[in-house]
Amino acid sequence: MSLFRHWKTILLVLVVFAAGMFCGAVGTIRAVQRDIRNKLDETTWMPRTLDWLRGAANLTPAQEDKAKPIVESAVARLKELRRESEAERKSVVKDLLISVALQLPEDQQHQLKQAAEAAAAKQASGGLQR
Repeated sequence: MSLFRHWKTILLVLVVFAAGMFCGAVGTIRAVQRDIRNKLDETTWMPRTLDWLRGAANLTPAQEDKAKPIVESAVARLKELRRESEAERKSVVKDLLISVALQLPEDQQHQLKQAAEAAAAKQASGGLQR
């Protein structure tokens, strides 16, 4: 019976625990989103790669100067590859939507078109929430 006498204290401890879990989860999600955005940002590729090389290989300033044009070239190729693959991805999705739409009645085609436009607008506005 003594457990029921302290129900307010137990409830308070549970509420504080749940609030801590919630705050921790939100903080973790925000940190992961920020890290992903940073890694996807092309402007950070060059400095992050040079930083990694500097630490991993103990580069001297002279060696870093020699490595910099190599890294610039590789980053430029990676950016181009990213643009090409994005264009190809969009083409595949477009072909998919057209093929599916041809199998649907007109009202569902219109509904699919609206959903595709909404998804494209959402992606154009940034994808990950900031």
